[in-house]
Amino acid sequence: MREIDRYCIMSQIKDSFESKPNISGTIHGVRRIVQGQRGKSTSLFPSRKAGGAIALESRLELAHAISLEKDPAVKNYRTQALVVPLPGNKYSVPDFVVQMSNGDLEVHEIKPFFEHLSSVELERLNMVDMLINKFGIKFRVVDSLTLPSRREVEKTLALYSHGHSRVWTNLQQEQSLRLLINASLNGLDEAYQILSMNGLPIQLASFHLFYGRIFIGAGNSSKEKKYEYLYV
Repeated sequence: MREIDRYCIMSQIKDSFESKPNISGTIHGVRRIVQGQRGKSTSLFPSRKAGGAIALESRLELAHAISLEKDPAVKNYRTQALVVPLPGNKYSVPDFVVQMSNGDLEVHEIKPFFEHLSSVELERLNMVDMLINKFGIKFRVVDSLTLPSRREVEKTLALYSHGHSRVWTNLQQEQSLRLLINASLNGLDEAYQILSMNGLPIQLASFHLFYGRIFIGAGNSSKEKKYEYLYV
C-alpha cells in the first residue's frame, strides 16, 4: 500500500468541517446514511455545534453525538467524513471526526462491545489507529459501556429539544445561570418557576441542565463552576 498523503487526510477533514447543510438542513459525509434503513436505528440529530442535522445509523451513534454535543471540550464534529485507505485496496470510513476546542483532531469509531470484536476487526482498527496517528490525530474506539443508556438518551434528547427551542443571547444565558446556580433545586419545575418569576424563558433551565451547568437534587453542586464556557 502506498504511503498515505497527509494532504489527502487533512484536506478531507477540512472539507468536512466546511461542508454546509443541504436544502433539508442535513449534513452528509462521504458515506451517505439513508434514513429508514431496515434493521438499523437511523436518525438525524439537530446539532448546534455542527450547524445542521447530523445523520446517524444506530442508537449508539446517537448516544455518542449527544455526548459530544454536551462536552465543552468539543467544538465541532462530523459523521462518515473521512476515507482511510487500507492494505489490499480496502478502506475504512470511521463514524466520527471530532474537532476539539483546543484545535486537536480525533477520530471515533463506535462499537457495541469492544471485547466482542473479532481479530479481523481489531486488526482493521489498529491499522486505522496507526495510519492517522502519523498525522497527530487521536483515534478512539467507543463502546456501549461508556455511552448513555437508551432511557438516558431519551431524557437528554427531550432536554436538548426543550432547551434549544430558540437561540439564547449571552445576556439571557448569564442572567438565568446566575439565578439557578445558587438555588437548591429538587426538581426541574422549581427551576422553571425561578426563571418565570424573574421574567426569563423557562426553557433556559433545560438548556443549562443539558450542558451540566446546574443539577437537580442532592444540592446544586454547580455553584463552584466558572463561566469560561458559558455561552453556546
